[in-house]
Amino acid sequence: MKLGSVEHKELFCRSFTESYREYEPEYLPCPDLDDTALTSLRSIPLRKKVDTERQAGVIVSRYAATVSTPLLQTAIALPTFELLPKLETVERASA
Repeated sequence: MKLGSVEHKELFCRSFTESYREYEPEYLPCPDLDDTALTSLRSIPLRKKVDTERQAGVIVSRYAATVSTPLLQTAIALPTFELLPKLETVERASA
């Protein structure tokens, strides 16, 4: 299969969309973090985490809109940050 060919693109998109799993934090592997790393991670304000996810979602959505192939567009936009609504719910509850 030639890289960049239509077949390659279709295989990529099919593999990506078929292997996609919805965000379920309890099933995501998490590395063991030492106390320093945990402290650093916990020190990031929730607002900053939500803003970062929102900004990333906008960037991915904008990029997906520039792709002319519908199959590739769908594969790129598929996971478009389903974490954001969950973070916003937590943020509202902690306010």
